Amino acid sequence: MLQCRLAPLGVFRHRGAPGHPCKVSRDQRRVDLCEVVLAAVAERRAAAGRFFGISHPEGNRISYISEGMFIAELDGRPVGTVDAHIDKNRTEKKGFLGGPAVFPELRRKGIGTALAEKAYKSFKQRGMESVQATITNKNKVGQLFLEKFGFNQVRVFSLMRRSLSDIPNRIGESESAELIAIGKTEDEIKLCNRLHNEAFKEHYNFRAHTLEETRYFICNLNEFGALTYGYFALIDKKPVGYLTYGINTEDNKYHNKKCGFLYALGVLKEFRREGIATKLMLESMDFLKSNGMEEVELVVDETNPTEAIKLYEKLGFKVVENRFFYQKNLT
Repeated sequence: MLQCRLAPLGVFRHRGAPGHPCKVSRDQRRVDLCEVVLAAVAERRAAAGRFFGISHPEGNRISYISEGMFIAELDGRPVGTVDAHIDKNRTEKKGFLGGPAVFPELRRKGIGTALAEKAYKSFKQRGMESVQATITNKNKVGQLFLEKFGFNQVRVFSLMRRSLSDIPNRIGESESAELIAIGKTEDEIKLCNRLHNEAFKEHYNFRAHTLEETRYFICNLNEFGALTYGYFALIDKKPVGYLTYGINTEDNKYHNKKCGFLYALGVLKEFRREGIATKLMLESMDFLKSNGMEEVELVVDETNPTEAIKLYEKLGFKVVENRFFYQKNLT
């Protein structure tokens, strides 16, 4: 176990083997190095055919606060990073742990432990009462790491996938629902925001999206290689649901695949079980297939109050990975 101490100038320093100090800092000039470390670690894990990371679900840049980003340096070079993320729009005093991520050859030397402890201290200093982390079922070492620090599993989400070679039809989709494409006008952005917040308010970890966040998602994700599309569902000209989906061109290129993704599907409570969601999904899958995609993926909460996983199974989706949500009390 590394011995830790606070050094002058706010630098968090801890020592492993003699002559090999490792320090964790939050110098704003080093913030960009976090992405360098994460990219390097992820690339090494991907090359080995393994899954990377303990991550948080709050990836929206609009609500992001970089104050909790720390990197570990060994002999003057970055070797690991952690993100003690706080969502500035969330009233619940819960933080989200991203990482720690450490170069594979330097693991089990206490660097990850020191990063995690620094993250917890940062959360406490900023008034958080609990912290949440997410990890895949295939990362057994990461699960043990979280459990060692007192995290308990609270939720299971599933990554599901299906081929687009044989899209079904006439399986209960609504005949009365009219689908129209989601555009980028202010009225359409406001409508998408309203439908999302109403349809998802019963869901785990729900926090109402701001209009700015919805606008960013619809209009700006293409800056990062993600093409975003969507449909509104109307019954008698009244908007009752929506679905957003897309193609991450950068991810597809990196992994040499042709896969689309269904981002969010929401139907107002009083209009559920009428085939509206089925119609939205079939239409989006047809679009993805016509644009060269061979597969489609989505993520679902296994205990979603709408029992959405049953719909996805009916449509031929299979679970390919589980994502465990862990939580730790800080009080």
